[in-house]
Amino acid sequence: MDWTRLPLVGILFGWVLTRMKIGRDHDVQIFKNLDSIANESRIDDILRSSIYTSHLSLQELRQLEAFTAALGRTENSYLNSTVQLRAEELRFEMNKLLDLVMETFSSKRPDVLGFYPRLIDRTLYDSKWAELDKNIDEVLDAYRTYRTSLKKHLSI
Repeated sequence: MDWTRLPLVGILFGWVLTRMKIGRDHDVQIFKNLDSIANESRIDDILRSSIYTSHLSLQELRQLEAFTAALGRTENSYLNSTVQLRAEELRFEMNKLLDLVMETFSSKRPDVLGFYPRLIDRTLYDSKWAELDKNIDEVLDAYRTYRTSLKKHLSI
């Protein structure tokens, strides 16, 4: 017996399919909005090149802050619960990294921040560098997981 031919089941089945399509379109649009702020290659470049080499421009810092803030906005909430969970995890890791950057980077030039420009205490310097390195890896892992969930659930 074809259950979708029963009136109530057919209506419910059609509603669920329609809802899934609308949800997917909504989530794809959110992804496009976030990707326009900072795409995968840009985030990778900032994390692996700029921060990791101890030279971060203010523009790059503002871009990471804007991306992180956008992840937390209500209008950018994904309808797919798995993707939303991964976005929240990414936002959490990005906030931890940004907090550490604000704590450990200072102005070298008017538009460039550097990691502890003056070496004062070698053990403190090394421990903060190790913490920064760990946070970068955590953000990259969270971003990879986020992107994988987008590919799996939204076929992006």
